[in-house]
Amino acid sequence: MKASNGDEIVVSTLLDRLIKQRLPSLLSMKEKVDNGIKLDHFELDYLERSIGDAQKAIHVVNKVSDYHSIASQVIELYKEIIEKVVRLENEE
Repeated sequence: MKASNGDEIVVSTLLDRLIKQRLPSLLSMKEKVDNGIKLDHFELDYLERSIGDAQKAIHVVNKVSDYHSIASQVIELYKEIIEKVVRLENEE
């Protein structure tokens, strides 16, 4: 499926949002869970909303092949955070 100019603009906007807003928060969360610290209620809510937004955007991102690698890396970051959140919750 070929990306339209509109798709590329949307993906560019999403990438800007990722770099400026999502990624710093996600990396902070990853650092916490890597150090065995549970995420608080607000962080878990943010993570859930962030994943929901990513799921809504993925169909557009898939149309722009230049961003497939970035999308894969972000998905892997979400996966790592979620796995550690679950592990920390199960340690109780």
